[in-house]
Amino acid sequence: MNATDDLKAGRTLRGDTAPINFSPHAVERFGERFRPGLDLDVVRRELSRMLPTLSVSRELPPGYDYPAKPRTLGYLVGEGAVFPLAGGAPGEWRAVTCLATGSIAEAGAEKKREHRRNYRKARAYEKKARKVERGRARGEPRRKGWSADDAGG
Repeated sequence: MNATDDLKAGRTLRGDTAPINFSPHAVERFGERFRPGLDLDVVRRELSRMLPTLSVSRELPPGYDYPAKPRTLGYLVGEGAVFPLAGGAPGEWRAVTCLATGSIAEAGAEKKREHRRNYRKARAYEKKARKVERGRARGEPRRKGWSADDAGG
């Protein structure tokens, strides 16, 4: 039985059981969330050194959220970080991103919520500006079609 079959059977494996490659996105996210300020090459080497201490699990640990669960083979877990795994080359897994919990993940979520709020405010302002531009400032009723008075008799 190979590592993929073991994982599908629900066994937890060591991180170095099968070849795992980290996508550039996963390295970048791990660097941002856990090793800010380090060069990405240093972060990639550190991830390679950590691999034997990590475990591979079929289930996403509690406290993490990952919307692409159905397409995920398993999760590389350790040091407060979780790396969702996808299939790579035959017999190889690919860590596609890095998930975090706690204050790090919450800070990212708050930044996203703030961006969304600002975007919505800007869109509402633009909509109001378009109305004013068309001559329908607040309180003016919408015109209801054509009337005989408009004909200019």
